[in-house]
Amino acid sequence: MLRGSLESLMNMDTAGAREVLAADDEVDLDYRNFIGILKKELATDSTNAESMIAWLLAAKSIERVADLATNIAEDTIYTVEGKIVRHNRV
Repeated sequence: MLRGSLESLMNMDTAGAREVLAADDEVDLDYRNFIGILKKELATDSTNAESMIAWLLAAKSIERVADLATNIAEDTIYTVEGKIVRHNRV
């Protein structure tokens, strides 16, 4: 996603930028699913809590990179088309 957003920006490619936006929805879903898995695991066996917290922090960082890539893609669309897509995505 990061590479795609940067390439879209450099090439002023709104189609590529929109692909990044779509991928963010998938990353968000994967992140929520992963959090659910960690919660279940912690509820059943807390002996690995420290390791699970490390996984949680890593997953959140990856999700945040995806969000930042999305911001770049949204800015690319605005720059090329003059459309603000940041707050009205479906």
